[in-house]
Amino acid sequence: MTDPARILLVDDDEGSRLAMTQTLAPLGHRIVAAASGEQALKASLRQDFALVLLDVVMPGGMDGLQTAAHLKRLDQTKDIPILFFTGMPRDVDCAFTGFATGGADYLAKPVDPWELRAKVGRLVDQQTEHRQMRAELARLRHSDAELRAEIRALTDRLAQLEDHCRHTDPPAA
Repeated sequence: MTDPARILLVDDDEGSRLAMTQTLAPLGHRIVAAASGEQALKASLRQDFALVLLDVVMPGGMDGLQTAAHLKRLDQTKDIPILFFTGMPRDVDCAFTGFATGGADYLAKPVDPWELRAKVGRLVDQQTEHRQMRAELARLRHSDAELRAEIRALTDRLAQLEDHCRHTDPPAA
């Protein structure tokens, strides 16, 4: 069994954080809550997350779109999928900006529990698979480098043997 995924839940409303945490509990993931974009950035630099659930509208400080832009600029967090949610009426410009900022999906509040679980499950599974593929690619690159070094060593040894054979007196007939 794999370790539970860590999900960062960012919402300025404590009631929404609690409701979403309880909604996601059956999935078995570890939910880390943040009440602001600033808290989210700090948490994302301290821990490794498989997903960020991010409220678009957060008064004071950074809103969700600004937080996402910061997350996507950092090497450590740029590949984490972001699922935006908002209590505002569906705004095409806001949704477009969210996707342009690097959002993976978008939900409107009140969030349907089944839809939230389905989207979170899909995004976490995709992120887990993505990480496994990156680890396999790194392993293959390492193996490739080792094989190339071994080929170079064998080629050098063959050249030495050929050179030795050329400079050795031929046997008497």
